Amino acid sequence: MAENSLNRWFLYKSAQDAVVEIEPITIDSSANRKVSLTLIGKETEHISLLEWGLNFDEIYPQSKRERLAEIETFENSRNYTLAIIELMANDLTSKDIDRLIKRINRFVDSKKGYERSRLLHTRDVVIGKLESLPQYEQ
Repeated sequence: MAENSLNRWFLYKSAQDAVVEIEPITIDSSANRKVSLTLIGKETEHISLLEWGLNFDEIYPQSKRERLAEIETFENSRNYTLAIIELMANDLTSKDIDRLIKRINRFVDSKKGYERSRLLHTRDVVIGKLESLPQYEQ
């Protein structure tokens, strides 16, 4: 029987900067403490979805072309997009990266007003990630 990845629990150990899988916590064994989602977000924002153990090929299988199309139009969250870039890093050529950067810029530049302003930071983060890949030559 295949393991259901939706019922897996993880613990972030900030001192070791590591994510480890743990046994699911039952209501009876957990303390009812309130935790700030903002604090959780701040403490774990540097951990990629791949480091959390998500298997995108299993959850949402796609071709290289489909994934590149989603990246260039920011169809998904920034974290998802960055994880897909990480996942595809070894399959991307310098030419692929250059073409993707041009398409991202064209997509963002086609927008106006608030929508464009909202996309600018995401564009900078995504392009920064693409440009940091070792095979990219400017």
